[in-house]
Amino acid sequence: MGVFAHSFGLEAMVQCGSVSDPDSLLGFLEGPVGHGLAQVDLPLLAHARAAACHGDYGELVRLDYLSSACRAPFELREAASRIGRQRMEILRSVWSRHFNVPVLDLPCEQAPVVAGVEAHVLGVPKNNAMLAYAHGAFAAVLSAAVKLLRLGQTTVQQLLLECGLSLQSLIQTADKVSLEDLGSFAPLLDTSSMRHERCPARLFLS
Repeated sequence: MGVFAHSFGLEAMVQCGSVSDPDSLLGFLEGPVGHGLAQVDLPLLAHARAAACHGDYGELVRLDYLSSACRAPFELREAASRIGRQRMEILRSVWSRHFNVPVLDLPCEQAPVVAGVEAHVLGVPKNNAMLAYAHGAFAAVLSAAVKLLRLGQTTVQQLLLECGLSLQSLIQTADKVSLEDLGSFAPLLDTSSMRHERCPARLFLS
């Protein structure tokens, strides 16, 4: 769903020299990526699923704006919207044939909010939806790493396994994050992504 066009900040981190090998890549995955999942995306997904369950579409709009506001770099904000839009389109065009998909007009169509709506529509339990979303986020970054760092498939699978071992911990952390405490702090990722926007040559949109 569009994830292969994005590196989610990895290309920018490679360009600035912060990520250059499997060890530093694992640090990036467990650091900024995992922190962003636990403190922003997974709590938003859970709250969006709950709002969809209660038919609170006004709350979904608020969560959508909040998700966008939590992403300072334009590239990361736009990546979340592009993927969310594609995910929503699949929900409407494919799953609506068998499930009751609500008519929504989300202003930003941010990926974690749409994933929460999707979990409600498909009847996916909250923790299962969070697990799938987090696993997909790690896998997407690792897919980009294959091109950026020339990693072999064995190394990628080893790194994905390491990330997988942290999934339950991420969910436990996310469950404790209120909307008032939502937000992540990754200044190097943010500033590198902002420079990446103006990079004359790049492989990925983000």
